[in-house]
Amino acid sequence: MSKIIALTLKSVETIILKKILLVVLIIAIVFSIVVVKVKSLELGYEIEDLKKVTFSKQIELEKFEKKLAYLKSTERLLEKSKQFGLAIPDPKRVYYVK
Repeated sequence: MSKIIALTLKSVETIILKKILLVVLIIAIVFSIVVVKVKSLELGYEIEDLKKVTFSKQIELEKFEKKLAYLKSTERLLEKSKQFGLAIPDPKRVYYVK
């Protein structure tokens, strides 16, 4: 009889230990899922912030490109050359060197 009780106690202990391990495993899995979700949200916010920065930099780039186009424009250069007393050279007096 004592062998049966000892075996029963041992099997009860193993069942309890297995249940505890199962609960710990489930808690670890749930914790891992929560951590992954939080990291995913953080990365999502970071991506949105980077998209905003990229958009503002694109707008800034377009402004600089427009300013550069204005500074390079032929009309503006002719106007500036007149302000400095420069004239367009006579095409007959232009020599091309290779």
